[in-house]
Amino acid sequence: TQPMEVEMRDLSYQYEDATIPVLHAISMKIKAGERVAIAGYNGSGKSTLMQILSVVKRDFSGSLMFNGLPKQNLNLRSLREHIGDLSSQEDIFKGSILENITIGNQRIGLQTVLQAIEMVGLNDFIREAPQGIETELLPGGQNISRSIITKILVARAISNQPNLLVMEEPLGHLNFRDRLRIAQYLTDPKRSWTFISSTSDPVLAALCDRILILKKGQIVFDGTFEEVEHTEHYSRVFRTSLGVAGDPE
Repeated sequence: TQPMEVEMRDLSYQYEDATIPVLHAISMKIKAGERVAIAGYNGSGKSTLMQILSVVKRDFSGSLMFNGLPKQNLNLRSLREHIGDLSSQEDIFKGSILENITIGNQRIGLQTVLQAIEMVGLNDFIREAPQGIETELLPGGQNISRSIITKILVARAISNQPNLLVMEEPLGHLNFRDRLRIAQYLTDPKRSWTFISSTSDPVLAALCDRILILKKGQIVFDGTFEEVEHTEHYSRVFRTSLGVAGDPE
């Protein structure tokens, strides 16, 4: 029930067909319960880093520790049960809304699912759906909007009440009101998880305790949102307006 501490020491990752590492000698410590936004330049290795943090990619060099224990000393299946993640590869599959949120995890109770649904703002959509929460979805979410897909994927990530929440750009395709509400929930200190998210959205980043900036596979900034606003990185890695102009409905 406690948030998870995460630490990397001299961690590097290189793809088989690459001539140089996509991540190079990264060292960082994220305290239990901390809210951290990871932003970065194009090709900086953000997606790879998030997949390592969620224990999807494991063939790295260097050390990755959870609560002070090296990854190799942990039961990875058990570890994964305590991690909620939303990756760029996540998608809707053919099945009901309920199945798409729980992905077959029998330990996730209906009440927990309903709480997640309310938090992400899916109540109206489910009330209007033909069979409610049992409404069948098509592969890739072909019969629903991109904003509804995003909300279902966020609900999926939080429904197992994880100790570590690792998310890639969780607020895509949402209007400002939804982005702000979900960002406030994900970063709320009352939530019993450590939160790490790659994002270019200043709405989410501004609510985090700490900002890390990646460039060419290395951390080039580590500080607060207020501090990063006064650097050259800010306009390069964030969408520079907190307003609603241009937001999808």
